[in-house]
Amino acid sequence: MELCAERYNSLEQKLDSMDKRLNAVEEHLIAIRDSITNKSNSSDKQLIAIFTSVVGVLIAGIITLLVNYLK
Repeated sequence: MELCAERYNSLEQKLDSMDKRLNAVEEHLIAIRDSITNKSNSSDKQLIAIFTSVVGVLIAGIITLLVNYLK
């Protein structure tokens, strides 16, 4: 009977430890979600504009190289 009590106590301690760790992970995920959703839209728009410009220049360069290569 005493062995069962020790096992039960050990199991309960492990479950409590797991519960604390899961709560910590949940808090981190909530903080990450909040930081993502609170980003300013202007910086996102600037990044999209820069990325689009860079991709456009790369495509134009590739087309220019292909046209010159085919001549």
